[in-house]
Amino acid sequence: MFKTHYGDLYFDWLRTIELFADCSDRELAEVMRFATVLDVPAGRTLTRQGDVGRECFVTTEGGTSIERNGIVSLPTQGEVVGELALLDHAPRTATVTTSAPTRVLVMSQREFTSLYRLNIANITPRIEAMAEAHRAAVADFAQRN
Repeated sequence: MFKTHYGDLYFDWLRTIELFADCSDRELAEVMRFATVLDVPAGRTLTRQGDVGRECFVTTEGGTSIERNGIVSLPTQGEVVGELALLDHAPRTATVTTSAPTRVLVMSQREFTSLYRLNIANITPRIEAMAEAHRAAVADFAQRN
């Protein structure tokens, strides 16, 4: 549900995330019907490699680290993590841990699927492009390691 306590600045904040940069206020309100904002303390595991995926996250503030087969990388803010497990119905490809207090948008499998199928704010092609880039990065990583 949309968290109104962020007020008008909330939409400006969402627009700093590439996935939502071109959305109108109405589209952002629609997107937020499917997401929950969580403030997560440092050191919390959001996803664990090999686990079944039940939700995805968009990092918006703070920091996370991504560990895949023992190798750590640092994603950029606004990156979607966990979407491959939801799109592909496959195990998680990495462990994602908060490295600082972090604000995330969280969508369950059902919420993510609804957002994706309804193509709100023409978001489906952007999600597909992000997922394809992640799949390519995972395949490249697997080849090199």
